[in-house]
Amino acid sequence: MKRAACLAGFLVIAILMGGCATSSIPSYADVSGEAKASLQEIINLMPTGAVSTSRPEQDPDSCDISMVGGKRDGFFYTGSVDIALPAGTDVSSLVSELPSRLGDDWLNIPVGLKLSFPTVELRNTRTGVQVNVMGSKPEEATPSIYLNAISRCGERPSG
Repeated sequence: MKRAACLAGFLVIAILMGGCATSSIPSYADVSGEAKASLQEIINLMPTGAVSTSRPEQDPDSCDISMVGGKRDGFFYTGSVDIALPAGTDVSSLVSELPSRLGDDWLNIPVGLKLSFPTVELRNTRTGVQVNVMGSKPEEATPSIYLNAISRCGERPSG
């Protein structure tokens, strides 16, 4: 339940901070590609033996969400990946070190909540993609990380 509430909060922040209010917005294909590339950039930093599994694609979400106030044009992409880590991985250290390992194009956004699991919120300054990284607790049987990426807003997808 805490993870769901945490994700809802991050969604609101991502939309507020994203490029949804611009007069000229990129294509949905472009913003979904940026989000997928951001996820892959983080996956590439996982230790040898880590196995990533993408969750099923979601329908595009409208940027016109009443809880963030005002009308916003376009649709944003949400992508999620589960990563099973090798036994013995220090998940807390792995999660906390991600911001420095990703480099200058990434900002570490303070979560502002005391959570019982390791988490970091990251924002790619080039693309506006926001990625929530949540790790398993030390007492969980299998070390793992869950990634949830939210793109900036793009044009209505065709189809």
